Amino acid sequence: MAKKRGRETALDMLRSMAVLFVFIAFILLVTWRPWVSSSKEAIDYRGTAIAAEKVVGFNVKVPTLP
Repeated sequence: MAKKRGRETALDMLRSMAVLFVFIAFILLVTWRPWVSSSKEAIDYRGTAIAAEKVVGFNVKVPTLP
């Protein structure tokens, strides 16, 4: 009888892991969103920096981009 109990315990563990896998897969499928690359349009960061300077009252340092 001891062997049967060990086999049942292993099968219960596998069933539990399968249920957990299905649950996690369901959550991932429901919340999955495709990654959309950003557009290659130029952003007017200088205009935004100038507008920010007017609001905050001091010079806003903008890093130079290649």
